[in-house]
Amino acid sequence: MSAKQERLNQTRMKLNQYFKDGIKLDNTVKFSQDNKTIFDLMNEMRNFGLRVDFIKTGELTRVPVTAVAGQRPDKSNERSGWYIYHQINSDFGCAVYGNWRTGEEKKWYSGTTTKLSQTEQNKLLAKLEEVKKKAAKDKARKHEETSIYVKEKFKNAKDVVKHAYLDNKQIEPHGIKEANGNLLIPMYRIDPEKKDLDLRSIQYIMPDGSKRFASAGETKGNFFLIGTDLSSIDQVEKIAVVEGYATGYSVWHSCNIPVLVVFSALFCKEALTRFRKIYNGQFILALDNDDSGVGQEQAKEVQSVIYNCISRIPSEKGDYNDLFREFGAERVRNELYQTGFQIRGFSIRDLQGKPLERKYIVDNLIPQDVAGVFAGLGGVGKSGLLLDLALKVARGAGRWLNQPIMEGGDVVFLTGEDSQDEIHHRLYSIDPEGKRFNYPYNVYVYCVPDNKPINIIAEDNKGLRITEAGWELQEELVSFNHSRLLIIDPLSSFCSASVSSSNEVGQLWGTYVAGLAKKTNSAVITSHHMSKSAFSATDNFGFRASIRGASAIVDSARWAAVLTHVKEELAEEICLENDVEPDINRVAQFAMVKSNGKADFTPKTLFRKDVILEPIENNKINKEW
Repeated sequence: MSAKQERLNQTRMKLNQYFKDGIKLDNTVKFSQDNKTIFDLMNEMRNFGLRVDFIKTGELTRVPVTAVAGQRPDKSNERSGWYIYHQINSDFGCAVYGNWRTGEEKKWYSGTTTKLSQTEQNKLLAKLEEVKKKAAKDKARKHEETSIYVKEKFKNAKDVVKHAYLDNKQIEPHGIKEANGNLLIPMYRIDPEKKDLDLRSIQYIMPDGSKRFASAGETKGNFFLIGTDLSSIDQVEKIAVVEGYATGYSVWHSCNIPVLVVFSALFCKEALTRFRKIYNGQFILALDNDDSGVGQEQAKEVQSVIYNCISRIPSEKGDYNDLFREFGAERVRNELYQTGFQIRGFSIRDLQGKPLERKYIVDNLIPQDVAGVFAGLGGVGKSGLLLDLALKVARGAGRWLNQPIMEGGDVVFLTGEDSQDEIHHRLYSIDPEGKRFNYPYNVYVYCVPDNKPINIIAEDNKGLRITEAGWELQEELVSFNHSRLLIIDPLSSFCSASVSSSNEVGQLWGTYVAGLAKKTNSAVITSHHMSKSAFSATDNFGFRASIRGASAIVDSARWAAVLTHVKEELAEEICLENDVEPDINRVAQFAMVKSNGKADFTPKTLFRKDVILEPIENNKINKEW
């Protein structure tokens, strides 16, 4: 086989895609098994939205478009639809048809391709391409003729002094003209090489607000620029992108930033693709908030293919002119400049009356909706104590460290060190009778040893950041409807970045868990380790300083508590008083070392009689601190 023949076969393979209903020559064509008549073609074109009463042969024919599938009909003398039909022989014909306003295009063939030989299929494809090229050539000729016409018309049109449409929209004329009582909005195409504009078409706006494009004019990808020109475009940092003139003027007037009018959300991607060749600044996509969702969908599509784009769809249904007329320029400015944080929405003037009482999960110890740190020495029993807290919150009752449970709800416990089997053993030790199965709420325990790791914060060649897994975790936790407590045990299992020396890591962790607390309406407890200096600490300042890692871990938390061993002599004394063999791991001391709200700072002596550390009535620690 010759190289030429091989290339020909490869080309045929690319062109011919096989489906159960026949051969599909490209992604816009699908042929049925039965021969079609000219009436079938007319029905297909009508369903597409073309108003066709008869078929002309051999030349480009323009026709009006009707309202179908969310598409507006042509107005007045508009003819956005087109077709070109070619009779191949006495039995078969083919056609190409489309809508210039939307850019859609279809192909049609009257016969069935399953009975065609490879040669005949190639001939059919060539004929369809010939028809398509002829249609494109005719369309380009019409575009050029229209461009010449609108240039002359716009040149001879008069400046706008007053117009009913402008009065109704509460805007002024800027770069537009008037002829025969109608506004003329120029539509330019850009030449990236010359940085030059070519007037290609015009949008007419009637006094009653109805609009139409110049007949047979080039519309898709063209635009009208407000507030700047190409000579100074390099100094422009941001350009707002809108669909219509009234919206464009409203945004320019309200925000004092240049505006690109693209005339339809469907034309936005094409227009910005061209404009991006001469402009590297930011596009603010201020498309309409449509009931159909077209503006929103097109904004997402544009963002996916054109860099440095942000979407600012209006918060209310309609466009930014609607927002401007109802709420004023400040509202438009606020929404366009919100940058995702909406800072203007947080005014102290909105904080009226007496503030709400702070809610607590555990009274005077653990507040709701905030994040705290619970640090302890290894093996002292903090994980067991936290599991006991989880069960009591799920029960919605009981006492923890002698303080009452104030709020019940679901609990999520993320453990990086204990397996599910270990958790099962601890649960059985704490609740051998299975009372937890009748609690009104649930405890969900995710054991990293049995599942995939969750690295929330990482620092690598991409820099210090919250990982994708961290954001996915937040999204899943927010989905819990009755969550009241989240426990992360320990921090080191969920943060690969260094927490021992970097305040930036500690601060980022604090920001992340604070956000979790607010978004989930839960108390978030980060379990952490303490250094050996805790053995020599004598007050809460010393114990706070013993919490391992950068100071930002504690500084960014709303509260912090510690759980440490007591001195060996004291542990022996307490064990003997409780009739057990002396064991330093049976006795611990707990204390709050930081709180931004009310808290019980009294140190507590804890004794493990069976499984869980519990406060003893005769508090031995008070004498020592």
